[in-house]
Amino acid sequence: MMNFIFGFTILLLFQFVGTTLSQLLHLPLPGSLAGLVLLAIALATGLLPMHFIEQTANALLSEMSLFFIPAGVGLILYADLLFQNSVAIILTVLISTLIVLCLTGKIVDQVLPNPDKKVTPSD
Repeated sequence: MMNFIFGFTILLLFQFVGTTLSQLLHLPLPGSLAGLVLLAIALATGLLPMHFIEQTANALLSEMSLFFIPAGVGLILYADLLFQNSVAIILTVLISTLIVLCLTGKIVDQVLPNPDKKVTPSD
């Protein structure tokens, strides 16, 4: 239990630092996202060992569906507004999904090696 509390404290600390930096520097992104970026940097560089937050992260991920309840309630509260703008919302979702799919395909083509491509040795 202490490992969970310790890991949760670390996650909250990163969220607090991200929120504080976002407000102080007037960053155009939410503080929780800034904290998430800082956490990813800390994990990638080894400043924060993964085992410090691994148990907490796994526990939170296993209960992730609970975190969608507030968003669902918010959608119900604004149902009339969603219906009024349904055409714009549907078009935005379809177009943005298509853009993401195309960009992801292009990036994967650039990053991953193509096994069908013939490599000729240079003379």
